[in-house]
Amino acid sequence: MKNPNNGQVKTSKGTISSISGGTYTLSGGFSITISGGFMTGMSGTISFTDGSTQAAPASLTSVKDGGDGTLNGTWKKGGETVTFNGSKFTYKGGDVTAPGTATYGGGILVTQGNYGGDNWVVAGNYSLSGSTITFSGFKGTFATQFSGSWVKQ
Repeated sequence: MKNPNNGQVKTSKGTISSISGGTYTLSGGFSITISGGFMTGMSGTISFTDGSTQAAPASLTSVKDGGDGTLNGTWKKGGETVTFNGSKFTYKGGDVTAPGTATYGGGILVTQGNYGGDNWVVAGNYSLSGSTITFSGFKGTFATQFSGSWVKQ
């Protein structure tokens, strides 16, 4: 699914009000369908924590933690590295090592973790070309460090 929010990541929180097979309905009527560990469908209206709403997309590209493995390995930009290993993710730069998890697919990457007692989330777009990955439109704690092109080691 292409990000309909111009690269902006929004959060929706809710309580599961019912489960029927692989379909989970959250409070407010928004539903997601899970099959084989992948989110395969959505329906209803999504309510975001910022007060806005959006109709669920008619179709989507399924992703799960770790994505499809295409980002696995270590990528370097200057003195910084990012490492993907399944759903595990680590950013290293200077004296900062920030481990977390990664979910990606369809050109969208979301990483999250805890550094020094603070939770962090970084999300944005990526594109692959040979042994180079380019991150763009990133928002979050380490967003400025992510942006740009990285070469696979």
